[in-house]
Amino acid sequence: MKKFFSFSFNLWAFIYFIATVHAQTTITNRVFPEAGDSIIFTLDTTVAGSALPQIGANQIWDYSNLQSGIRRPEIYRAPNLGAGFATFPTATSMIRQGIQERYFRSNSNSFEELGYFITVGGGGGGLPIPTGPTVYSRPLVVLKSNYTYPNSFQSVYSFAITVGKDFLPDSISAVVPGDSFRLKNTITVDKKVTGWGTLKLPNRNWDALLEERISTTDTKVEAKIPFLGWTDITSLAGPFIGNLFGGGGPTKSIGFLSNDAKSYLAVINTDTLGLPSTIQYRQNLEPLQIGENNLLKLSSFFINQGSELWIQSDEANLDVRIQLIDISGKVVLEKNSNLSQNIKLNTSHLVGKVFLMNMYTKNGDLLYFQKLLR
Repeated sequence: MKKFFSFSFNLWAFIYFIATVHAQTTITNRVFPEAGDSIIFTLDTTVAGSALPQIGANQIWDYSNLQSGIRRPEIYRAPNLGAGFATFPTATSMIRQGIQERYFRSNSNSFEELGYFITVGGGGGGLPIPTGPTVYSRPLVVLKSNYTYPNSFQSVYSFAITVGKDFLPDSISAVVPGDSFRLKNTITVDKKVTGWGTLKLPNRNWDALLEERISTTDTKVEAKIPFLGWTDITSLAGPFIGNLFGGGGPTKSIGFLSNDAKSYLAVINTDTLGLPSTIQYRQNLEPLQIGENNLLKLSSFFINQGSELWIQSDEANLDVRIQLIDISGKVVLEKNSNLSQNIKLNTSHLVGKVFLMNMYTKNGDLLYFQKLLR
């Protein structure tokens, strides 16, 4: 009877572990980028013309054979290091890309883009990128917390860019008696989680959400006419503006999110037919641990020739369940405890040198994991 109970318990634990690993992911604010984060994407074009990833529950998206290509960094800096910080006093981080600074704000529920600042140069060659700040009418929501399948949300924001008379061709500027012009852009971004499952990248597999993203841009052209003010001349200048700001129809992309990695794991861009054209993905990325974003300060180590495992934390009061798993995937130790006190586990009976420690909340959410060597 005792052997049967032991066998049943081990089988249950193994099944529970597998089910937990492949359970649906919920994105929380632990993945919001913050000042000091360096997020590197690698560009690959081998997906061009391939099928779109499958939607729905418990999918497997296999991109494990992607090739290394051009790298694109996103380095989040303290916002006060930017030339445009005075315009974005509530920003919590900033990205500098060439002459452009993009400002972001993070709170408990969302990670938002506030606008951008062009540091020097203006619009060379008549391009409408004047020096100075461009503040969005409302923040663009980039990421949301407690975001899971099948959630969705929409962001609508607008901004105006004022340009000189030489921006438009003579055939238009000669007809319209304006001394300056502005482009009013309204962008609608719809995001929806259309699936969850396992994303296979070259470095490892991830529990992930599949997000469909559709962006539509509407651009209007206005001229500043004496005594009339700003007047809509889109019917005249619209054909010249064309798709300069992405107008002419919605654009679609697909993102993969995990609660174990900051920002996006991968982003697939599509062509005019709606098929994949390129993919940007995170290469050689290690999963987030709770301590990495200051949710939990925790350290764990073996002592006494590996016969005991100590776990120390600065967390005031948090009930957890701890599991040790050997290299075969078997749960070899399990304990409920509270992180308000140091935890000591007797590991003298364990066989092996390498273990995975999983830590769960009392609700069963994976809170922390670490590979341990003894």
